Amino acid sequence: MQLQKELGERATLVNVPGAAHLLPLEQPEEAASRIVDFLRKLDG
Repeated sequence: MQLQKELGERATLVNVPGAAHLLPLEQPEEAASRIVDFLRKLDG
């Protein structure tokens, strides 16, 4: 949360139910989807 405060609007916090610290390994499809969504917003 501290990093989010420091980055302000440049940060996006996403809560993925059932995920722990290794989202790309635990839920690779969800991780990829969230990353693509983020990148699309940057490109927008």
